Amino acid sequence: MTNDLTSLVARFADDAATGLALVGADGRFWYVNRTLAAINQRTVEAHVGRRVDDVLGTGAAPVLESLRRVLEEGDTLEEVAVAMPTHTDPSGPDHHYVASYRPLRNEAGAVIAVGVTVLDITERVWVTSVTEQVAALAARLLTAVDPDEVISVTRAATATLFGGDLVNLGLLEEGRETLRLVADVGLDPDLTERYQVVPLGEASPTSDAVRRRRPVACLDPAEIEASYPGPVHRDSEAAGVKAIISVPLFGPHSGVVGAMVLGWFRPLASDPNRLPLLTTVADLCGQALERVRLAEAQKMVLVDLHRLLLPPVLAINGFEVAVRYQPASRELTFGGDWYEVVELDPGRVLVVVGDIVGHGIEAAGAMAEVRLLLKVLTRLHSDLTDVLDAADEFLVGSASETIATVALVVVDREAGTVTSALAGHPPPLLVLADGSVERLEGGLRPPLGVRSRVRRSPVTRAVPDLAVLCAYTDGLVETREQSIDDGIDAIASLLQLGRDEPLAALAALLVASAAAPGADDVALALVRVTDDS
Repeated sequence: MTNDLTSLVARFADDAATGLALVGADGRFWYVNRTLAAINQRTVEAHVGRRVDDVLGTGAAPVLESLRRVLEEGDTLEEVAVAMPTHTDPSGPDHHYVASYRPLRNEAGAVIAVGVTVLDITERVWVTSVTEQVAALAARLLTAVDPDEVISVTRAATATLFGGDLVNLGLLEEGRETLRLVADVGLDPDLTERYQVVPLGEASPTSDAVRRRRPVACLDPAEIEASYPGPVHRDSEAAGVKAIISVPLFGPHSGVVGAMVLGWFRPLASDPNRLPLLTTVADLCGQALERVRLAEAQKMVLVDLHRLLLPPVLAINGFEVAVRYQPASRELTFGGDWYEVVELDPGRVLVVVGDIVGHGIEAAGAMAEVRLLLKVLTRLHSDLTDVLDAADEFLVGSASETIATVALVVVDREAGTVTSALAGHPPPLLVLADGSVERLEGGLRPPLGVRSRVRRSPVTRAVPDLAVLCAYTDGLVETREQSIDDGIDAIASLLQLGRDEPLAALAALLVASAAAPGADDVALALVRVTDDS
């Protein structure tokens, strides 16, 4: 019975799903089961009697340290994570294990050996890592605002997930039977130019993936030559590409929108997980591309509608004027920012820049209402305080609950003065001929429509040598990461540098240099007194 039990235990240990080993005090294997031998990619016989570091190779250091602690200190170590390459591929990726170590003692209590259990969790770690990376990719694509960002995010994630040496995307050109490859693929410039546009009727992994609506995989040079014996094979050889996989990109509503193509400078082993994972990444990319394309089309309609609500700026004798409106690129909605530059009298202009609190159709409607209200009031009242008082009274008494910030600035060419009044708005900037920049902070009162009794008189300043007046909304200078004062200082520096440039070019530079480009709407008005009479 004892012999039978011993035999059963031995067979149970040999066939256990967990790797088992006994390691002597001399660091040599006394016993390993078949599972551990397979984990170490050696035979059982190649273990027994050999030192642990000889069997495991260069990755043995963490295992040897755990064995030392058990043998010298008598510790029991549970579920120690171990990551190391295999002896067959010492420069390759780590495999991951969980190992437990228990001391085996003789009758005197001395530790004479270590019992080791090993569980290979490489696939579990891989699945967890891939799941996290795909989830991160999905999150990044969900916030992408244009095709370039979708492509950039996808290319980076794909290179990391699959180790592709070359990663590119081809997008179907509207109304044409061609694919246009986007971004630099890292090939020789002549090859890059040759494959910039790929006809769908031409045999290639990219066009075939689109036509067949399924992945195309050539895992080694022989498969590339067999599938594409013409230019594709020759060009792959010249570029050192030894494996190619192309996967179609599907939009959720529009079918195939393009293809993702990867190239490797080494042959690939067969991997059942590769194509399903690539297909998942391609699906996320295709859906994101269709979403941002649709959003861009819808946004252009909204932007055009918003610009229709903004007034044209006519030429004003004695003044150079430039205006800009830039919608928030991350929001598919109307904004409430606006500008207006009007001639009050010959030689006097009124600059208005304002911002309605909120977004959407309601904000756009309120913006049009307040803009027209201020335009009428500035014709009825010569004092900017009276203008703001009347506007505030109207908004407080209306049912719309509109709140607006606004900057009003009158530039008087003949008197050489600038008069400003602000309602909760960032200060306009004065750039003088010597390059100095001043903030027009006087006359600040709460925003219009907040039911405040605070009233401030406008401030008039003599400015005989005005170079540029800049009025703007907070989207130009404000971010969550920096104070609005820092943003204003940054814009002031650009105004100093560009004070002699044409105002249209300076306005474009300022909008492009916004503190948080695309995060919020920006309205901007620049005025310069000229020598024209």
